[in-house]
Amino acid sequence: MKIAFIHPLKHHVYYSMAGAIGEDRDVVGLFGYYYKGDLIDKILMKTKYKSLISGYKYSKIDHNVKTSVWIKTLFLLYKVNPEKFEKFYFSQFEKWVIKNLRNVDCIHVLQDYCNEVIRYAKNRGIRIVYEQIIAYDTQQFIDKKTCVDSDTKLLRQKENFDMADYILMASGFVKESIENHYRNVYSNKYHIIPYGASVEAFHYRKRHRKSDEPLKLLSVANISKRKGTDYLIEALKCFDSSKVYLTMIGLPDESGKQMVQEINKVDSVSYVGRVPHSKINEFFYSNDVFILPSLAEGSSLSVYEAIASGMPCIVTNNVGSIITHMKDGIVIPSKDTQAIVGAIDKIYNEPGLLEFMSEQTKNTIAEFTWDKYEKKIADFYRENIV
Repeated sequence: MKIAFIHPLKHHVYYSMAGAIGEDRDVVGLFGYYYKGDLIDKILMKTKYKSLISGYKYSKIDHNVKTSVWIKTLFLLYKVNPEKFEKFYFSQFEKWVIKNLRNVDCIHVLQDYCNEVIRYAKNRGIRIVYEQIIAYDTQQFIDKKTCVDSDTKLLRQKENFDMADYILMASGFVKESIENHYRNVYSNKYHIIPYGASVEAFHYRKRHRKSDEPLKLLSVANISKRKGTDYLIEALKCFDSSKVYLTMIGLPDESGKQMVQEINKVDSVSYVGRVPHSKINEFFYSNDVFILPSLAEGSSLSVYEAIASGMPCIVTNNVGSIITHMKDGIVIPSKDTQAIVGAIDKIYNEPGLLEFMSEQTKNTIAEFTWDKYEKKIADFYRENIV
């Protein structure tokens, strides 16, 4: 059994691949960039662009990854200038992958990437494991359900659903988003496997708050309607900065550019902008509560990282998280400013609740590390791909 794990960028596919390695399987990783210590890596590490490849390595899969100097070069050009090189990079990546699928029995791909590769695999009887990493048709949770027939992206995803033998997802919310359009059509293909976090990178710290200090909130998310940023801004206007203080990390999309101007007018909010992922743990460590009132996610990785750091989380049902209401956080409805205000008030007014929830996060993350995720992927492949 030969399995190819394919992704032009990265996301969590390294951990998926690590889970599948072993048990007489021949596993290969075909990625846009991976650090192999070759000439291009050595040159890049001596330049100001070395940060572009931060994290593109995982020791458990080193010997199973195949790279190409051509593809790695295109990846770097795409990272430096996405507008100019995105289309060319992705098309060349798929062509390279297809050339390397000889004698492959199964491919494992992630949402919105490699549609041509999936077609190629389907036509040749190669089994397809497809991951839907975010809710299908996120617009249905922001405004109204999209007419799929007029949306190229959703049609492409539907085609992937049709061709896939298995559809993996990290939360029941993703399943709900698909079922809202295609009731029971793909239900026999679904497998829900929650993500994880690195307990080594995000160290646990039990949260305490002194009565003379503000409750320190943290949000790590793009500034956008989908992330519920506008509801969060309105909620923070209800608090004095001496009582509650929010640090916001993330770049705006088109819908969020105007929101940044509004954020900067709120005294109880500090907008930081972009922070490299290698530095993000410093913010998780220094704040009290993580908050993400998103309207549509898959299963936000930042929530896992917050939990690993010992932070209780205020999240909506639509985040697709592993938070249990009033245990390791507070779960609220989406699109509800007053629910956000109420959740913040509750934690502020009950200092013991912050400590209790922080303590519970340690138990939660014990079940949702990347090691545990890899084991669940291993179980999936052992039970389904033989």
